[in-house]
Amino acid sequence: MLVVALKIAGLIEALSSEGPFTFFAPVNDHFLKTPIGRLRIVAMLEGISLLILIFIGLPLKYIMNIPEVVKTIGPIHGALFPLYLFLTLGVATEYSWKGIIILKVSLASLIPFGTFYADQKFLRPIHKKEGNK
Repeated sequence: MLVVALKIAGLIEALSSEGPFTFFAPVNDHFLKTPIGRLRIVAMLEGISLLILIFIGLPLKYIMNIPEVVKTIGPIHGALFPLYLFLTLGVATEYSWKGIIILKVSLASLIPFGTFYADQKFLRPIHKKEGNK
């Protein structure tokens, strides 16, 4: 499952290149200084929190009666989800996205691995262009 996620996110090729790397990308200051960089970080965190909830937390809670993961990660995901949507709207406004792109990037947060796909398909190319300015 991890290999599939890495392929979807386009990280196999990126991780095969020379580093140094942070968790999200080759090291640069551009990530936190731009709205698109901040959105990419929140997208990754939101996607990871959703995967933990769906594939670890919910089975533990409902199959093994261990609710602690959901109790811990649930509120974190609950904060990241609206933050992701808020940042998506901010970036959409700044870059004059068409409605269909806004919809796709927003809906990606509802699907496991969706934010990784949105990052690969929409966010990373914009961020890459921004870094070359």
